Amino acid sequence: MNDKSFQLLVLRCFLNIIPQSRFYTVQQPIAKDGTPLEGLFSTTDEKYHAKLRRAISGAYAMSTLVQFEPLVDLTTSEFLKQISARYADRSNLEGVCDLGAWLQYYAFDVIGELTFSRRLGFLDHGVDVDGIIHDLEKLLDYFASVYNYSP
Repeated sequence: MNDKSFQLLVLRCFLNIIPQSRFYTVQQPIAKDGTPLEGLFSTTDEKYHAKLRRAISGAYAMSTLVQFEPLVDLTTSEFLKQISARYADRSNLEGVCDLGAWLQYYAFDVIGELTFSRRLGFLDHGVDVDGIIHDLEKLLDYFASVYNYSP
């Protein structure tokens, strides 16, 4: 990429006129008649995306989010309790914690707490409950492979 191309790319990014990639269309569900169904995440239409985003933006306003803080605090306390009970003061390999996995368990339990008013059990059991994380990783692998080979 030469300097001119790079400058044009930066300008287009700044002006928000770069269209979304085909990655998003691969993730669109298909209706029974074969029509793609666009949603907030999968649409490549900027105006439609903005319309959908405006409809839910209030849910993500800081004044709304701070109301959920006690729920996140409960899950944070459980996270720290589990890490301490399972790994603190352990020697050798017993004290080795896969922090990446535990942070995913924490994130999923926070989402469960916010969505269903209860944790999903990731932290309580210290495992990928029902293989949910594994299945999502496989789904993302699929999206990546379809995107890479789509016309």
